[in-house]
Amino acid sequence: MTAGRGKRGGPGFGRNWWLEAYILLSLYKRGAAHGYELLDRLARYGIRWPGQGSVGIVYKQLRDMEARGLVLSNWELGGKGPPRRIYNITPYGVSYLEDIVQILKGHLVTISEFIRDFEERRR
Repeated sequence: MTAGRGKRGGPGFGRNWWLEAYILLSLYKRGAAHGYELLDRLARYGIRWPGQGSVGIVYKQLRDMEARGLVLSNWELGGKGPPRRIYNITPYGVSYLEDIVQILKGHLVTISEFIRDFEERRR
């Protein structure tokens, strides 16, 4: 299943699913943010890209997430510097994030069993 498929675009594990999951987690846990702030937050999770392309990757993902109803954006005007787009998680985005957590919990059991089986063979 690819990200954006299933129950009204429910979560899957297609390309960039992890980026989507961490963006949603960041917005859920720490509140609204603009793209560059999200890049900083992602770096705290250990997610970094070399070079200038990282900004484009995150903004492309945010546009896709907004089109699917996971996030909403508004322009922040009047602050220091040029206007910037601020992203918030939607109620649907929270529900989607809850689904991701449930999927990951299921995989956690499977991964633990995989590691245990591998380590048993090595003994």
